[in-house]
Amino acid sequence: MKTNEIRSRWWGRSRRGVVVNGLLALAVVSCAGTSTPVASGEPEPAPSVPAQVTVQPQALVFSGTVGAVGTAQSVTLRNPGTAPATITALDVAGPNAGDFAVVGTPPLPWTVPAGTAVSVQVRLRAGTTVGVLQARLQVDGTTSSEVALNGLRAKGLEGENEPPLAQIVQALGFGVNVGTPNLVLGTSAAPVGDEVSVPVFVRAAEGPVTLTPVARYSPDGAVPFGYYQPGSPAQTHVTGTLAVGTHQMLAPDLSSGTVSFNPGPGAFGVFLPANGYATQATYTQDALNTGTTKHGVRVYPLKDAAGVIVAHAYLLAFELGMNGDYQDADFVLQNVQPAQVP
Repeated sequence: MKTNEIRSRWWGRSRRGVVVNGLLALAVVSCAGTSTPVASGEPEPAPSVPAQVTVQPQALVFSGTVGAVGTAQSVTLRNPGTAPATITALDVAGPNAGDFAVVGTPPLPWTVPAGTAVSVQVRLRAGTTVGVLQARLQVDGTTSSEVALNGLRAKGLEGENEPPLAQIVQALGFGVNVGTPNLVLGTSAAPVGDEVSVPVFVRAAEGPVTLTPVARYSPDGAVPFGYYQPGSPAQTHVTGTLAVGTHQMLAPDLSSGTVSFNPGPGAFGVFLPANGYATQATYTQDALNTGTTKHGVRVYPLKDAAGVIVAHAYLLAFELGMNGDYQDADFVLQNVQPAQVP
């Protein structure tokens, strides 16, 4: 199952997310009832709509390493109007404009007929700047629009080459204080930054809970994940597996399973079973962790880029080893609220 919409395009696809104004924001999916009008007399002609150019998505997020060229990703430029629109310029601007490139576009200007769309591709260039990269794709013509471009470039693969959790959340557009800008947070159970002591949850509203992988910086190999009901023993349910080969990146792909599940009305936690490099399972409840690191997950209320809390959403940062960087596997858990440990 392909889920890499960050690397970057998955927000807005199967993972129930959208990207707005440079923020990777969680989607609130709702359905509103509408009444069906009763036709009478002659149908009225469709109103004219001014020509314009809209962009989708409104942000892209890339990840890579020093010297590596990123995978190209698409932006759709649509004209919902009833007259042709023109695109006269596609420019990358902003603090790190030189780290991004528009690729494979024919000579401008373009004419976009009414009700149609064209696409352009953007990629992360091979570069040496390490850390969070920020720019924007400026689309000019009949109307003007822009696409926020965020990137995260690591020094290399694994170990001290990996980006710290603070850079990961910044690149994703989350305003979460993880406790330190450094790679190592430590493994103490004492909360750091915005962390809260919430080991178990309940569903906040009817509908599925979503557990979306947003980052993975750990050794390669398949990584199952899921939820459990507390008890003796805990009742575990694997819902998905992070794919082999997606081990040093934002938005790792799934090789199987899904990001949504129905935990029922009771309390539940989140866990990662043992895998090829972690010999023990890791739970959101410290008491269930049998390895050297007892505080295996740091839980943060999710915040948007402005620092405003996103309702019923949490960032779960997993430490599967011992160094305390808490970016071995990171998830956004949605449609939940804190629960009492049974």
